[in-house]
Amino acid sequence: MNPLPRLSRWVASMKIGTQLIGSFAIVLVLTAMLGGFGLLQLAKVNGVSLEVTEGVLPGIGHTTAMRTAMLEIRNLEVKHTQAADVGYMDEYEEKMKLARDDVSKRASEFKALSLDADTQQLFLTYDKAWTEYLSVNQNYLT
Repeated sequence: MNPLPRLSRWVASMKIGTQLIGSFAIVLVLTAMLGGFGLLQLAKVNGVSLEVTEGVLPGIGHTTAMRTAMLEIRNLEVKHTQAADVGYMDEYEEKMKLARDDVSKRASEFKALSLDADTQQLFLTYDKAWTEYLSVNQNYLT
């Protein structure tokens, strides 16, 4: 049996005021359901944004600062090779030391973050390459 004709007759037998109240009640329930669904989705968005701001962005900040300091070291190396005066060479070496210290500080801060296994492996690869670079750099400067 098709219940639609019975429902239609039942609604038609109601007074117009009852029909209006019923239709507004249905709209109100649908609006409340839509609002609840929206709140659930906003909670998911909030969770993901917290994960990004607390998990990913600090690491990006540290690695960007490390990269900047590394580029500064490279720039100072070039200036060091072109300097004719020992005073300038000493100044560039001091600035390189400060930049190396900054890289080390930022690397320590990055390592202190809770890193996943892939990121830890990448960091170990970086750390090995950076250590090798520093030894070559130190041999070059002495």
